[in-house]
Amino acid sequence: MKHTQPPHFVADVVDLTTTAFEPSIPLPMHAVPPRAPLKTFADVDDFIRLHPDWPKGDRDPLRSTCRGVACSVNAILAGERNKPFEPDPKKLDLATVPFDIPMINAAWKGRSYRAAGFACKKSFRNARWAIRRVGRAAGMVIPRLAPPIPPSDPFEPLQQMLNEYDKPAVGHFVAWCRQVGLCPHDVTDAVLIAYRTHVTEHMVGKRPDDVIRLIAKLWNRTAQREASWPQTALSAPSLHECYTLPFTAYPISFQNAVAALEVWMSGTKRRNTPGRRTARKRALRPTTVKLHLYSIRSAAWALVAEGKDPVSITDLDCLVTEANAETILEYYEERAKAKQQALPEADRIPNPLGTTAQTHTIGKTLVMIAQYCEISPETLTALKILAAEFRVPAPSKPTLKNRRRMNQFLNDRAKLKDLMRLPRKLMDEALALRDQSSEALRQAGQTIGDEAAQIIHKAAGLAREAAYRAREAVAVGILCRIPLRIKNLHEIRIGTNLLFTGGNSNIVTLCFTEAETKNEIDLQFYVGPRLHALLRAYIDFFLPFFAAKSADFEENHWLFPSGGHRRGSGPLSIDQLREIIVRTVAENVGATIHPHLFRSLAVTLALEHSPDALDHCRQLLGDKSLTIVLRHYAMMKEMEAARRQSGFVDAEEDRLSQVLTPRPLHRGGRRP
Repeated sequence: MKHTQPPHFVADVVDLTTTAFEPSIPLPMHAVPPRAPLKTFADVDDFIRLHPDWPKGDRDPLRSTCRGVACSVNAILAGERNKPFEPDPKKLDLATVPFDIPMINAAWKGRSYRAAGFACKKSFRNARWAIRRVGRAAGMVIPRLAPPIPPSDPFEPLQQMLNEYDKPAVGHFVAWCRQVGLCPHDVTDAVLIAYRTHVTEHMVGKRPDDVIRLIAKLWNRTAQREASWPQTALSAPSLHECYTLPFTAYPISFQNAVAALEVWMSGTKRRNTPGRRTARKRALRPTTVKLHLYSIRSAAWALVAEGKDPVSITDLDCLVTEANAETILEYYEERAKAKQQALPEADRIPNPLGTTAQTHTIGKTLVMIAQYCEISPETLTALKILAAEFRVPAPSKPTLKNRRRMNQFLNDRAKLKDLMRLPRKLMDEALALRDQSSEALRQAGQTIGDEAAQIIHKAAGLAREAAYRAREAVAVGILCRIPLRIKNLHEIRIGTNLLFTGGNSNIVTLCFTEAETKNEIDLQFYVGPRLHALLRAYIDFFLPFFAAKSADFEENHWLFPSGGHRRGSGPLSIDQLREIIVRTVAENVGATIHPHLFRSLAVTLALEHSPDALDHCRQLLGDKSLTIVLRHYAMMKEMEAARRQSGFVDAEEDRLSQVLTPRPLHRGGRRP
């Protein structure tokens, strides 16, 4: 991982994304011609309608497909900004939707066909094909085929490492390098980043990160086998900004002080022996320790970025002087304001103070360091006051991002219905695939030779797909009815957490001890008959598929064993389970939701059915107070509350009008 150096240490680097190169070998076949004036999808519609080389039988379907693309992109962008949009493609004003290849790629990035607004995978595939065809005709997308690499070309050794699947990606990269005048010895990590930008701007539906990762792998493999090939190793650099310096960039005394603080936060040294500092009375969680360590790195980097030499930061005391603490917090305040200013106006979050979660956490860390270093009471008080100025106020409702994601279901009840029915739908598909696998095995027993082997291979694939869908059904089904935290979900063990009473009883409970829950309280949940049926089918028919590949299943009986996803044993990791849930909902429902958002969904549904069910929500989520429920999970609906209040007032007005008869008015408008 590369780290950005302080301003006075940075050398000048040529930016390949903005520098114009003269091609040493002209390649009219691959070079992107000047762009046609296609600014909006209205221009695209006119371009297709008036194209002289396309027959009418091709133009009309192409226009219809491009209109669907415009509707998809418009809906995605409007949803991200929480703005209204026109859902009917026929009524959409195409002049309001820009035709911009990078924007289309960004809108579709990581989305399934359902999330992009298409009915099936084929429609989504046709949409990408239509944009490519129009873009190539207009000179905005590169041709489908890259020019061949001749035997005398300097890049020819790279071609020897390619298979038929890798040739297109590498061929386009080589053609681009020749077009901008680069030879193999000029290719570096910076060149890969520049080519990534080229892929984003001139290709449709490609994954730029995967492309440059593949190129780097093949490039390094060529260097190992060909002595004449440049030995510069490519690492496909990450585009995620990593601006802090590692602890190794600071003096050893600072590193030792940070290590001692980590031991103190972990609470592993509790005895007050001579020469050793007493640990915290209550150890911090590993994730909290990791967050504080990153805050220390960020604080030290702020001083370096403001001109301080890293060698001069010799101890933690350097971070908690009043002047340095103010410099650190003001640096990240200005950084947050600059990032907000760089966003489009529709995406900016009003925050005149500039305080963020980062300034909040760094302020808390500095106060903790001051207490650990036992500085003077006056300085400690000043630090507490300073940290309070950069603290983020406690939220009164869930974040804007979570509210927007919840609105996917609140504003479109069809998606909510699909989500609620998804577990049963997936389990039905899994059982159908299992039956197909059994039938294929029966047919294999009646044949011999290669045909039997092919049928057995097909049956194994069907059984594997059935097991995956059953696991998805159980994971989503549990979250829909018992919104657990992801850590508790992935560590469920049959017989320890998931308890079946046995016999003919249908009573099933899901329980966790104090040591297993975040809030250190015992939790016990009732499992209803529908979820019970899902669990029973999964355990009886599909769990053995994963258990057979788990080294410690017989000992722990994981509900979600790793099942060959990684070496060793244990349950499916949190990241893998989260990815499975997010992908499953996106592909089948067309919505973006993460596992923790199921908790907000549960609270929202409970309050819709019973507005006074807050304590029910608290117990369901396993929280200690209603404050957490209101701040982070309950979607406060002011309009809904006003609607109910209006109904209350109308009902009271009608009731009083029937009970009390108005007294007559005297002449002059006065009552007697």
